[in-house]
Amino acid sequence: MAKKILLASGCSYTDTHYRSNDPTIKRDWEMWPELMAKELGLEKMNLGYPGFSNYRIFNRFAANSHRIEKDDVVIIEWSRMERFDIISKAN
Repeated sequence: MAKKILLASGCSYTDTHYRSNDPTIKRDWEMWPELMAKELGLEKMNLGYPGFSNYRIFNRFAANSHRIEKDDVVIIEWSRMERFDIISKAN
């Protein structure tokens, strides 16, 4: 039986590789998807990416929704409603 997953989608607050624009801030902490997956004993699938609008957050989730099975956990961290994409290429 495969381990159940936590599928997380969102913007930079979700992204494992998030880096601050402030060079004095060194990120050495886990983001919320890692913490929740560990606490719940789930395998993590983190789709977060800096600069994503709600449109891209949803589309990235939808493109990976075929990976979800019964009893998996999905959490989406939405951005601000008026946010627009500030990236030129979506991952």
